[in-house]
Amino acid sequence: MRLPLLLFFVLFLNKLNAQTEQESNTTVIAFDDSKSSDVKKNKKGKIIHSFSKNNVKIGLLGPVFGEVPFYYERYIADFFTIQVGVGVTTRDFLGDLYRNITFGRKLQNSEQSNNWTANNQLDESDNDGYQYKSAGIGFCVSLAPRFFPGGDAFDGFYVAPYVEYATRTNKIQKVDINGNRLKNDKFTETTSSIVFLTQAGWQHDYDPVTLDWSVGLGFARNQYKKLDIGYTFDEVTYDRTYGNKEKSYAKINMYFKVNLDLGFTFGKKKKKKSN
Repeated sequence: MRLPLLLFFVLFLNKLNAQTEQESNTTVIAFDDSKSSDVKKNKKGKIIHSFSKNNVKIGLLGPVFGEVPFYYERYIADFFTIQVGVGVTTRDFLGDLYRNITFGRKLQNSEQSNNWTANNQLDESDNDGYQYKSAGIGFCVSLAPRFFPGGDAFDGFYVAPYVEYATRTNKIQKVDINGNRLKNDKFTETTSSIVFLTQAGWQHDYDPVTLDWSVGLGFARNQYKKLDIGYTFDEVTYDRTYGNKEKSYAKINMYFKVNLDLGFTFGKKKKKKSN
């Protein structure tokens, strides 16, 4: 009787020891989700990741720089998006302010034309503000690959190289031979600009609304075509005969830009992840 009980006791201990070793070797694995604020599970219990991959925005501060821009930002990865922009341009208020302050005026010395350089010719100043001209409509396009170091696209700090091409036009009144402005005879001035900036900013996603602000610093290459007014004087009577010519020149200037954009996200997609 004692022998069967002893054998039963030994077998029970062996089974208990094997179960304990099996439990001690069990490893618990947890998966972290980079966008845990929007984590759900499907019917099979698998984790699904749902967030917007598209963001359309309008530039609220664009009119200060003579622009009305619209942007489209596309999610590529958690740390990377691409933004493209398109819009219309008009009078550049910041550019006008820059030309009217001291160091802006010094740069205007290089804008003098060689159209009126003969002994009996003089070049008139063409900086009459908007007294005799009006701003026209142009266009602008831009591209900005954005990098989010925090790994949370559309939400957080980012840096980006920014490239923009823009055109602007003005209609300015010509002069007659006496130097009087002609309201019905105008010259179309054009400015073509290529802007290269390094941007740093912060975008917050309130789902579905985004608020994006940034500061960019770099340079702009501007190509100008402008009306050049001057006159020829008679060496005997000193009578003046005015004329209208065209002057073209290019300049490279430092450039900065401040953006504040209001956006709306849409187009959620689900990504399946391991349970």
